[in-house]
Amino acid sequence: AEKWERLNVAQLETIDSTLEFKRQVLEQYKVSSTQGLEKLKEAIATRDIENAMLYSSDIKGASYTIGFDVVSKVSLQIENCCREGNLVRARDLIPKLKEEVLICLLYTSPSPR
Repeated sequence: AEKWERLNVAQLETIDSTLEFKRQVLEQYKVSSTQGLEKLKEAIATRDIENAMLYSSDIKGASYTIGFDVVSKVSLQIENCCREGNLVRARDLIPKLKEEVLICLLYTSPSPR
């Protein structure tokens, strides 16, 4: 997907008009998504469907809120796989989810001065 297909810039712009606040939101997202991905991976590995759905839903919601549309869509796919009991497919989507999180964070990183 292209950069503008991954990011909903209009959604990101609704957060706040100050650059510093956006940086704080993105930094918090980076921390929470990294932790969430690890918890999601562990929940799937231990066949904990309830928590796998919870963690994928958390990532989906946070990603949607800041305009990371592709991350949100992949998280939804994982959540649906868990709901259907297809943990193999959910597990197979984890690398794609990690990749999309990293790409979106790179796209939204401040430019070097």
